[in-house]
Amino acid sequence: MIKGVLTLEGKIRIHRAEMLISRAIFAMLALLAPAAAQATGRPDNADMEPGDSMSAPKEYFHAQPYAYDSDCHDCPCWTDAEGRPVARRIIAKTNIPAWGLLWQNAAVEIDILPHFSFELPVYWSPYDYGKRTLKFRTFSAIPNFRYWPSADNDGFFVDIHGGFAYYNVALGGDKRYQDHDGDTPALGGGIGLGYRFRLPGAPRWKIELALGAGVYALDYDIFENTRNGLITDRRRRTFFGIDNFAVSLCYEFYVRPRPDRKGGTR
Repeated sequence: MIKGVLTLEGKIRIHRAEMLISRAIFAMLALLAPAAAQATGRPDNADMEPGDSMSAPKEYFHAQPYAYDSDCHDCPCWTDAEGRPVARRIIAKTNIPAWGLLWQNAAVEIDILPHFSFELPVYWSPYDYGKRTLKFRTFSAIPNFRYWPSADNDGFFVDIHGGFAYYNVALGGDKRYQDHDGDTPALGGGIGLGYRFRLPGAPRWKIELALGAGVYALDYDIFENTRNGLITDRRRRTFFGIDNFAVSLCYEFYVRPRPDRKGGTR
């Protein structure tokens, strides 16, 4: 009876956490909405002015090595070899295969400097696969720093990442596996690589391929795979293996510097 009550209390905590997670995801999307409203399509090359170059796709800039503009005083830009400002980007993306597992997901990446960017992907799923005994519920994130050999932060990249994952897994057998007490996520990190390319005829849309591997510490409980099933065991182990696989659809937003700062509009 006591174990059954503990299991019910654990589910109540998980439900409350899912509500908070859902609100956090909607808040993140709301923050992106103003940038989306300001986004424009491909500008006409003949009508471009130097001050408009911050919103232009990369193909409108000279193919010169980029250098950080030390006179910008932290404004969100760097300059090309001719001293013209080059746009920094915020890239919104979603992992298409993850939706096949009913994992809602979104990621945001921001350029830090030429060759460097930061990405934060978040995955969340509160769903069963048709029946209570088959599920892969999760709330997880894999924040990572990326290095791009190309100075415009496109093409090939390598990354170093951390990661955590709450999980509740049942594969249709007699057992269900959940992080200990519902509040002991898998923790670890690793390395990865990938490639991003522009879709033909769509200057702001891209496809990104990513693969990563890592090491994670697991601490989980084993339950009978029935409704309000009792706990039967607890395990601790170390996981080595693939921790990220993504085929992501990406959309770029260009970040403009503040016009009242030196080095902003030229």
